[in-house]
Amino acid sequence: NLKLKSSTGLAVALVAMAIVGPPSWTNADTFISGPIPTSTWTPSGNPYKIIGNCSVTSGQVLTIQPGVVVIVFAGLEMDVYGQILAQGSPAAKITFQGLTPANYWNRLYIQKGSTVPDSCFSYCNFSEATNAIYLASTMATKVLNSTFTNCVTYCISGDVASTSLTPMITNCLFIGSTLALRMAGNGTVNATVTNCRFTGSTNAVRMEMFSGTGNATLLNNLFEAIPGTAVWMVSSGSSSPKILNNIFKNCSIALSTANSFDCLVENNVFSDCQVAVKRTGTLSAGVMYNCFFNNAMNFSGYPAGFGTPCCVNRNGTACDPLYNILVNPLFAETNTYTL
Repeated sequence: NLKLKSSTGLAVALVAMAIVGPPSWTNADTFISGPIPTSTWTPSGNPYKIIGNCSVTSGQVLTIQPGVVVIVFAGLEMDVYGQILAQGSPAAKITFQGLTPANYWNRLYIQKGSTVPDSCFSYCNFSEATNAIYLASTMATKVLNSTFTNCVTYCISGDVASTSLTPMITNCLFIGSTLALRMAGNGTVNATVTNCRFTGSTNAVRMEMFSGTGNATLLNNLFEAIPGTAVWMVSSGSSSPKILNNIFKNCSIALSTANSFDCLVENNVFSDCQVAVKRTGTLSAGVMYNCFFNNAMNFSGYPAGFGTPCCVNRNGTACDPLYNILVNPLFAETNTYTL
């Protein structure tokens, strides 16, 4: 740091700045607004401040390198009609955030044509968003190894009209939103959600198919401390999602389904929930090989035989007719509730 002892020194310093220009910094603000051409954002430009609505148009590719920090001003969004590749690393994650924890930006709106390559987010941190990622029609966007916190409405939302939506969401952490993941529309939704952790959100996953099909797969996820509904399936179309190998811990309602969803619910653990499995209608009868423990109600809307031990499985454990057992799952630890 330059320490000035006299006005003469100040004058000399000002003359020097006029000759050589202002001092250079390691990082300098990069301001973003309007159309974004094919380009690469690097950490040397940190922080990237989105000060106006902006867009990646069709045919353009925005690449964001590990360690980049993106600050989005309140109420603004980025529309992506081309491709965005935000691929961080475990040691250098990419950050999308608001100016402050109380200044919420709108969303990353992603919509592409059938010939545009799919976008990908990996090792990203999203916070202070109204709806961090919004997916619209005909895409297989990947969201991997990312964290979502302090999102007001949705962390990830997908709407499909008459086409298909097949996002892959893997190894992500969702903390404290109104609804972590929502997929809806009139087309086809074949989302795959695997190895994710949902904690502290009012609701975790909701699928609303007004027509069409919603054949999502929820596999190896942890749903914990959900005061609303962890997984909520509502459909007017013909849908057959799979709920496999998940853990539901301390949820008000773990799984709620309604016609015309015909869910396969297999090899899950439901522990310490108010209601474990709830259905409206007569479908989603394939609830089998699950473990129920210390729930206020195991089944709602099902015949009396569900959850009532009548025989033993191959291990000699008492079970109901669909091999559901009612025993302590004996979690190995209480952080991620591994068995």
